[in-house]
This record gives sequence, C-alpha cells and structure tokens, in this order.
Amino acid sequence: MDRKVIKMVEQLWPALHCVLVYDVDHLSASFELLRTYCGSDVHFVFTGIGSPVGTFSAPLNLDDPQTVLIPDSVFYEFKPKDVRGYSRLLTLDQLEIGRSYELVVTTLSGLYRYKTKKTFLVVGRYHDTPTVIMDK
Repeated sequence: MDRKVIKMVEQLWPALHCVLVYDVDHLSASFELLRTYCGSDVHFVFTGIGSPVGTFSAPLNLDDPQTVLIPDSVFYEFKPKDVRGYSRLLTLDQLEIGRSYELVVTTLSGLYRYKTKKTFLVVGRYHDTPTVIMDK
C-alpha cells in the first residue's frame, strides 16, 4: 500500500483511534483496504447485525467481527442458506457452528416473520448463545 495514502489518513484525522463498522463483510476487499488505510493504531468496533426493526447482535471484542446474538431482543427464526423456502425454520438453539443462515424475526411490537435478507455464518458460542459473522 502506498505510504502517502496512509499518511494522508493520519493527516486528515490525527486523533483517529476507532472506526465503527456497521454490517460489513469482514473479508471484503473494501474492508481490507479500509484497514490498510487506517493503519495498525486504529481499532475497529463491529456493531453487529441490525436493521430498521431492531439490533440483533452485539460485539464481543474490539477488532473482532464476531458478534453474539441478543436472545431477548426479538423472537428469532433461521432459514438455512442452502434451503429453499421458509416452511422449515429453525430456532436459536438449533443453529450449528459452520453453517450459514438467513435471519427471520418476529418483533415484540407485532411484526411477524420479517425476512431480513441478512445472512450470517455461525462461528462459535458465547455461553450457550451463537456467535456470528456477516456472510455474503
């Protein structure tokens, strides 16, 4: 990477210490470019998965795209990414590590089975709750 570009970021924002990252695929070329431009002294806070109807996950650690689903924010249902149709949705306790899912939510205010079109990959568990990263 051209040192002049990195130097320009440092000159524009000399006190930049943190960048808030919203719903970005952490492996995308544009994110890697942003990380390079910002240099190693700038941290990234991944906000988790959200939409106009709610926030569905929260970050665990600084600079880590893995977020944990918030179990009490909505009622979650999940459509495996490789399955067609919405007739067999899964619940939070049925998710498997290493599989991708589309998020379907029912809100406390009455929005029923909203298809968010957001997909994520289950990468682990925090206590008994799945941890996820955005998936393409």
